[in-house]
Amino acid sequence: MIMLCGLDLDRGLVNDLSFLAVQTTEKLCRSHGRLGRNALAECLRVKGLMYKARGQVSLSRESLLEGRSIIQGHRFPSRGRRMHIAAFNGHLAELALSRGDMQEALSITVLNQATFQSIHPLSLMGPLIIRCLIAIHQSDFPHARALIQEAVVLDKQHNNEGGKLNLLIARGDLEARAGDHRMAIALFNEVVTWHDTHHQLAEKARLQYNEFVTALQGMAFYEAADGNTDTARNLMTRAFDAAAEAGPDFSNIGLLVSGYIEMLAGELEKAKGLLQSNKFAAEEYQRMDIIAITTCALGEIAFLQQNIEQAKSSFQATKSLCGEMGIDPQLLYTTQVILHWTTPARYVGWVTFLEGKIE
Repeated sequence: MIMLCGLDLDRGLVNDLSFLAVQTTEKLCRSHGRLGRNALAECLRVKGLMYKARGQVSLSRESLLEGRSIIQGHRFPSRGRRMHIAAFNGHLAELALSRGDMQEALSITVLNQATFQSIHPLSLMGPLIIRCLIAIHQSDFPHARALIQEAVVLDKQHNNEGGKLNLLIARGDLEARAGDHRMAIALFNEVVTWHDTHHQLAEKARLQYNEFVTALQGMAFYEAADGNTDTARNLMTRAFDAAAEAGPDFSNIGLLVSGYIEMLAGELEKAKGLLQSNKFAAEEYQRMDIIAITTCALGEIAFLQQNIEQAKSSFQATKSLCGEMGIDPQLLYTTQVILHWTTPARYVGWVTFLEGKIE
């Protein structure tokens, strides 16, 4: 049952039936006391990831902390158990980033780095990326570049083809946040070129296919930000065609990016239609983070159309969703890994609302 729920997670699907399966398994494990503790830990891990996939940061953290404490409670920690704890820690570090708690994210990551160093050098990739994200959040771009380069060297030493694509995405994200959109687009394009060259292989490797869709969406986002609307739209057409193979999350994010493109182009009604469709899809899969960012973007459109009451209502709903997720509303756009690609940077409605200036 847990394996089937894990499959749903891999496909980007977290529905009520999956949650019910996990809750039923959790209850069964708890009824077996100490005999069911290992299974309970895995159940809590899956439940934590389900909450994480929905953007419910506080509930995810609660489940993962309990699961980790069960594994830590073993009297004789083995190498396997150390790896299990490190896996929990990796997810907890990502959640700390989402909450804007850089200190917790860093302390967990440093601990994980020491664990992974003793097991396999390639396992250091995750902690390096987390440290890079922390540096980006702190606008320490030179340090972020140094960490990415360290990851690139590690990746080349172990001939990790899938890791190469992840790192190209990370490097593109870094350069975009540092303000160099053209460099970001060039790095994303390397991923697209790799996919076009290795198409048959990519279809067999879902992770690599996902990176292809992500790269197309990133290229479209930054082309739009630079005023190249037609190029951005063409890239999104290709991204939508590919997203069906990559899972629902990619279609949701694609609608967000397309909404952003139309907002920049001044096509506000078209943007509203895309975003409303996206909100409906996100509600179906109960993706609270995407619902929040979409509701906020709809508020931005209402603000631009001088419909102040509608804008205020959307922003209040967004703030409430942030509270349910367990994140600071002021960090909605900055710490959510996927959401910085949907920031309507040229619009100020959300910031104006948070400053209490929308009456």
